[in-house]
Amino acid sequence: MSSEDKRRYHRILFQAPARFHDEGRDFPCTIVDLSLQGCLLQADAALPQRGRLEIQLAPGHRITLHLRRVHHQGGRTGFACDHISLEDLSALRRLVELNLGDSALLERDFKALCPAPG
Repeated sequence: MSSEDKRRYHRILFQAPARFHDEGRDFPCTIVDLSLQGCLLQADAALPQRGRLEIQLAPGHRITLHLRRVHHQGGRTGFACDHISLEDLSALRRLVELNLGDSALLERDFKALCPAPG
């Protein structure tokens, strides 16, 4: 089974500049890929264990994710999302949907993120 098959969430290639913030420090970085539950970032400096990622979509429109590091290799760092506001989650969901091109796959990811009460 490939690592893509093991993932609970589909990733999209979304190369864009972003800012990673941690306790007053600011790290410019590039998003390599993105999902509803995390991202892979590339940066010149080592990124902290936890922080806030800001993705600027358009002037005045940004998505903020609160992240924790899950792996690091060769200048690339994988992060899991610990918190995102409902408004930002909706914007991220739309961004992923537009780039994924398959709303059924996104719906499956969203249901895994927000399971129905049982």
